[in-house]
Amino acid sequence: MNKRVVITGMGIISPLGNNINEYWENLINGKSGVGYITKFNPEEKGISVKIAAEVKNFNPEEYIDKKRDKENGPIFPICYGSCKSGYKTGRS
Repeated sequence: MNKRVVITGMGIISPLGNNINEYWENLINGKSGVGYITKFNPEEKGISVKIAAEVKNFNPEEYIDKKRDKENGPIFPICYGSCKSGYKTGRS
């Protein structure tokens, strides 16, 4: 039995970029998404790690309203944003 897969759209929000083109350019140019943590001070939280792969320049309000953002936690807007981007590319 052969199974077929159809890719209808692609979307990504990652430490390497917040859209397919930015991500791909950074990937093929060997750029790293890893750097010093900037979203919070790790020492204040008792965390010894100072380096992470943070998503940069991402505005959740481009994808969802503030109320929904707070209801679902910090990861939801990133997941939703990448899905919404994939949907948009699939429709174009």
